[in-house]
Amino acid sequence: MANNADIKKRLSKLRKSAGRVKASFNALFQTPRAGHLTVRDFDHRAVVEVYGRLVDAVASEIDTFLETGDGASRLVEPMGSVPDSVDYLNYLAVEYGEAPLKDSVSAGVLDVMTAGTLFDASANDGRKEKNPALEFQLAHAKILVDEGAEMVASYVDVLRGLAPTGAVARLHPEVDALLEPGAFLEKDEAGEALGDVLRRKAMEADPFRVGRAFRYSEGEFAPVKLAPIRKVDEFFGYRDAREAFTKYFAAFEEKGDNLPLFISSHPGLGKTHMTISHALATEHLTIILPEPENLERPLGGLVRTLAARKNRKFAVFFDDVDAEKVDWYHFRTQVGGSLALPPNVTIVVASNSQFPANVLSRGRTVAFPIFDEIECQKMVEDFLRHMGMHNPPSALVSVIAADYVEEYGQRLFEELSPRTLSRYLERYNGDSEKRKRMLDLSRSEVIAVPDAQAFLDANQKVAGKLADES
Repeated sequence: MANNADIKKRLSKLRKSAGRVKASFNALFQTPRAGHLTVRDFDHRAVVEVYGRLVDAVASEIDTFLETGDGASRLVEPMGSVPDSVDYLNYLAVEYGEAPLKDSVSAGVLDVMTAGTLFDASANDGRKEKNPALEFQLAHAKILVDEGAEMVASYVDVLRGLAPTGAVARLHPEVDALLEPGAFLEKDEAGEALGDVLRRKAMEADPFRVGRAFRYSEGEFAPVKLAPIRKVDEFFGYRDAREAFTKYFAAFEEKGDNLPLFISSHPGLGKTHMTISHALATEHLTIILPEPENLERPLGGLVRTLAARKNRKFAVFFDDVDAEKVDWYHFRTQVGGSLALPPNVTIVVASNSQFPANVLSRGRTVAFPIFDEIECQKMVEDFLRHMGMHNPPSALVSVIAADYVEEYGQRLFEELSPRTLSRYLERYNGDSEKRKRMLDLSRSEVIAVPDAQAFLDANQKVAGKLADES
């Protein structure tokens, strides 16, 4: 039949197009693994994987029609349990129909280009010397998005022509919107340098552009608004710990040194706030806050997603971890083992308990000493220096620390800790009468000293509580 011959001619052309699209799909998205090709891990992997199956189904159905001359019956009334092109189109329309298919595939392409060459230092703006890797990816991207979308839309038209009533009853009504035409690079962007266009698109698709702190759960990143965090120079006492934080994040920022950092201390000593403050003081660093249970799971997917954003640095901060109860199997076998952290990603873990020795060997450590009368006075001294007193008298430091302990004894504070001492010092700084009274007391013949027994009792109470919880 003439119509049949016309259809075969059209399908032959679409079959060649499907072959080119599949070849580009393999070049950009697939990797050999265990004897077969699998789709790489990236943010938009799920929709891209279905798109690849759709292209395979289209090619297979065209082959069947060209061999037998009959493709309509299966497309109108499916046979067997193997999904066909209509099944995949319906699934895409229902699950991903909020955006045209070309946009979803474009997002996957940008994921791959971002992880590959897009943010490499060697990538250029397209107006200077050529970047072969970038041009390779772009050529396949245009085939995947531009030719692929046109091929699938044309094939749907053929299906409708093959259907007895001129319509494929099985086809979801949203498929037409899914196949809305478009291009990977729009025409009005032609005046913009190629590299600039791609980087802009990647930044627009960057989930981390809206903030510097994100929760991570079930593979998803959600921006989180942190509670007010003091600046680095507004922390007092614990000088060795503060110096360790400063050196650690400076080495990460400047050199990419990213051995994991393990932080341990009693509750309330400031490890969480100090970590976040020093991390935020690092330019272009984003904090990722996973749930503690993620330490007991494979970390590869999370790390690969962050590694792709080479224009950013990430501190994956596991806070409030019970180091004695965590199953460290995945962490120990991956970090420092099968999983090499990329230079833009580091891992920080904070716990109220001690870390196992075979975990500490994977990184660096910061251990806070207990908060006692000596550390308390160091904190008061640093505070007075911060307020502009170059050489705080030891007598003034002592009476302020003693007054703080006395207020704790009066139950004005629930604990002896840097956390409550910070609150005391804020109030002290805003109370001129209190400041004058402390100064007068520091000039007395008898100088009050902070009660060491109060700190001993408080620390024993904390230690007992931690032991009960373990």
